[in-house]
Amino acid sequence: MSVPSPAGGQINVNYNRDDFYGFADVAFHRHLGLEISRPSPEAPAVVAMPVSDELTFADGRQSDAAAYTVAEITSALAACDLLESNAPSIPEETVPLMLTTQATFRQRRPATGKLEAHARVEADGREVMRRLETVGKVKVPIDAEVLGEDGELVGEARFTFYFRLMQMSRLRAMTATAMGGS
Repeated sequence: MSVPSPAGGQINVNYNRDDFYGFADVAFHRHLGLEISRPSPEAPAVVAMPVSDELTFADGRQSDAAAYTVAEITSALAACDLLESNAPSIPEETVPLMLTTQATFRQRRPATGKLEAHARVEADGREVMRRLETVGKVKVPIDAEVLGEDGELVGEARFTFYFRLMQMSRLRAMTATAMGGS
């Protein structure tokens, strides 16, 4: 499914867990060389950023922004998993929207080598869906840890995601208005 993008073109919406919801196809993610995998089919996604001469400092350190980036992406994938695994009751012409409303990141030590991020969702997916169905919106915190190549903790993050159900017709109208249409 796709909807018009305010920046022009189309935004593709992918609800396929096995395809990581299209995150691997995002041009910026490809540029960073991100590796997205699952240890098992039921497991949360793991996002890794290999070392790249183009993206590391002369002393071999990865930027703190690199650690933040893998934490954010693995958390967003966990949020998508939460919706996907608990969303069979969402009506067909309704789409779940997801926005990050708050983010905190705490660097624990310099990031070196390949970075790997793991997310943890403590929210009960059934309760999240119950609130979405009854109230139409809900906020869910998701935590992430970023490990360096040596397996030691590099940073910790918490992202709060806002989920909202919206009629596809309303979403199309909003994106058309944002693009200057009527």
